[in-house]
Amino acid sequence: MQKLLAPVNCHSNERLFLRDFVSCAGGTSGGRLARWLQPDSYVDIRACEVLYSRDDMRAGWPAIVTICTRDQYNEVVHVPSLKVEVVAVPVSTGEDGHGKLRRVSQHVADNMTFGGHPQPSLDVPYQVSIKDKMCYCAITMIKAYENYSFEELRYTSPAMRRPTENMLVRSNNDGTYSCNWTPGATGWYSLHVTIDSYQLDEVI
Repeated sequence: MQKLLAPVNCHSNERLFLRDFVSCAGGTSGGRLARWLQPDSYVDIRACEVLYSRDDMRAGWPAIVTICTRDQYNEVVHVPSLKVEVVAVPVSTGEDGHGKLRRVSQHVADNMTFGGHPQPSLDVPYQVSIKDKMCYCAITMIKAYENYSFEELRYTSPAMRRPTENMLVRSNNDGTYSCNWTPGATGWYSLHVTIDSYQLDEVI
């Protein structure tokens, strides 16, 4: 009579260890062993750095952002075919982390919302006003807006959204990558750095 063998449990610790070892899964014993047995250096996304000077980050001022790629031994490593992308994404400074954009009130304006005047139209182009042989640069001196205050015009104006800015990255052929960036608007930005489709932690 043949002896029946119990089937191997597909969810055994040994099988899970081998799976993590082959895939070099991070945060697992199998992945750590695979990394330790790897003799050649490779780019470790967790060791890469984003270098820049906060004092140089001003709207309209050119600044340099440097990406330094490092291997698993924390040494600078150069890979000729490496693809590095850097994107500056505007972020809000609100406490909840969400953008707080000004919006025009959705309710129908009553007769006293703008001092009894209709809601101003924002389609009138800006121009310098001339009155009594004097030039005025104030928007409230324009004929269409002379019955409104600065605060009323600001209330009806939509908030300007800051665009996402892509940076042109160039390789220095020594394991570092540089990109020149001139912020187009004031405010906080989050730098999204991607190395061969792997994203570094956001830098603000």
